[in-house]
Amino acid sequence: MDENLNQAEQKNERSKSRFTFELIAVLLLLVAISATLYRAWFSRYMADDYCLSARANASNLIDFVRANYQNWSGRFSCFISVWFFSKLRPAGFGAGLTSLFMLWVVALDTLIILLTEKFRISVSKRQALLIALVIILATIETSPSKFQSFLWRDGFIHHTFPIIWFTFALFVLFALSKHEAIPIYFRAVLIFLVVFFAGGFSEASSMSFVAFFAVAAGASLMYRKSTTLSGSDRILLLIALLASVFAFLVEYIAPGNMTRSGLLPARSQSLIATILLSLRNALFIAGKYVVYSPGYAILAVGAGFLLLPCGVVQPDSGRKIFTIFIGLAASLAVLLLTIVFPVAVLMQAYPEPRAISLPNYYITIVLICFGALLKRYLSLRHAGQRTVIRERLTTAVRIGLLILTVALTISVVSQFAKDYPALKDYAARWDDRQTRIIDARAAGITKVTVPGLESRDLVADIGDDPDDWVNACMAAYYGMEKITGR
Repeated sequence: MDENLNQAEQKNERSKSRFTFELIAVLLLLVAISATLYRAWFSRYMADDYCLSARANASNLIDFVRANYQNWSGRFSCFISVWFFSKLRPAGFGAGLTSLFMLWVVALDTLIILLTEKFRISVSKRQALLIALVIILATIETSPSKFQSFLWRDGFIHHTFPIIWFTFALFVLFALSKHEAIPIYFRAVLIFLVVFFAGGFSEASSMSFVAFFAVAAGASLMYRKSTTLSGSDRILLLIALLASVFAFLVEYIAPGNMTRSGLLPARSQSLIATILLSLRNALFIAGKYVVYSPGYAILAVGAGFLLLPCGVVQPDSGRKIFTIFIGLAASLAVLLLTIVFPVAVLMQAYPEPRAISLPNYYITIVLICFGALLKRYLSLRHAGQRTVIRERLTTAVRIGLLILTVALTISVVSQFAKDYPALKDYAARWDDRQTRIIDARAAGITKVTVPGLESRDLVADIGDDPDDWVNACMAAYYGMEKITGR
């Protein structure tokens, strides 16, 4: 009787300890993510933002998308998004970004819950939220250019918004899979539309989505007897694959691509050289994640280790664990290669820093899965050891991960506190310049000279040449004839 009571008390203590750890970790991660989001409230238009907003404000949605598709690029989802973003004030980007990130957290959190239910993995709602926050924070902080990927409107729309839409597409797919009563044709049409839009932001993200759904659909068919996916789930995955392929083709055949490709220097190299360059770039992206951001790599692995138990399909041998590990690594390699291959073909170069957010999103998720596999492997290898030893190991990992989370949050928040005066000053000077331009236009003045501001992470501001493209785009946005920087 006393022994049973003692065991119950110990179990209750472990439960309280786990709850406290998860609650503190969630709060810390939210603070760290909020520090980046608050930066966006000081972001304003720069460079391409003026060009696209000027044309968006002068056109309806259909004409704007059609003109850009025919004369500039096939990235139809970008132009649709730009048109709607242009309806916000330049100072409203922070509110828009914050709203989208809140939706991202909800979609990713719900997706994790749906996936764990689908594969019968026991994860609480709090643990799912914690995993979602780890993925989002790591994606932000491992980006080589946080400003261009998240805080500059044009860069965000091209390179980070597709990640949010991709997450939302997966959420819709698995949410609909729970509702077998809904006609399959209705679910198929909805999935097709959502995935099609997600695939229209860039050629690289589109190709990676094709690869993702091809791998997922292939695996679901190959292992249909040993998974919990239903027949309708496989149909929806195939529909998603078809939508991603169609989105890529729509981008690829756009007449405007000839305009953009004409601006690139003429280069050529053999297919073998292109493949080798792509392999090198993919390895560099994965290597830089681990070497330059070891704290976030450890955080991702640790989150998987602590929060993701293996479910009904758990591997029961070291060989099966190794097989799954190789499968995940190979899938990640395919996803990274599809992202870097278009750049290797068109520019024979390494991807721009702002384009690394999507591969880092994939890497973070795979590292979390590696953490879960590591835990399963250790539990199999040391199955004969006493429960108290395993509990002590888990407690040690939990404490270490909490210390790491505190350190990472302090680093992010302290850097924001250091940058805050400059961010506030930049926004004030930008707003003051806009007021001068608007007042001059109201007075009938069509040519003005205003202060130029510093470039931010290689994104240019106006210069002293009124015919420079940035100056010309700013003039078009404000309805002026000439704007000169000084």
